[in-house]
Amino acid sequence: MPDNEQGKELRRHGRRNYENTIHYCLNPRSDEGLLIGYGIDISEFGISMVTSYLLQKGQEITIKSSLPVAHRSAIVRWIKKHKENWYQVGLEFTV
Repeated sequence: MPDNEQGKELRRHGRRNYENTIHYCLNPRSDEGLLIGYGIDISEFGISMVTSYLLQKGQEITIKSSLPVAHRSAIVRWIKKHKENWYQVGLEFTV
C-alpha cells in the first residue's frame, strides 16, 4: 500500500510475507478466464500481489487458489505500476 505524504504506512493491519502463485478470475461463477498473480504479502483483511492483467480500482475478483485465510472474494483498493506490463495491486477481502 502506498505511504502517505509523510512516508507513514497507511495499513490498518499487520501483514506477513506470502510468496505464492494466486489464481483468480473476474467472474465468480466460472473458472473461465482464469488469471495468475504472484502474492507479496497477506493479512486477515487483504492481500497484495503482482499481475500482468491491469485490474481497475473498485473491481471485484474471486480468488480460486487456496489461501491461509477463509476469504475468496476481494476488491481492488489500489494499483501501481510494478515493472513493464506488470502491476502491483492491493486487495481487500470481502465477506
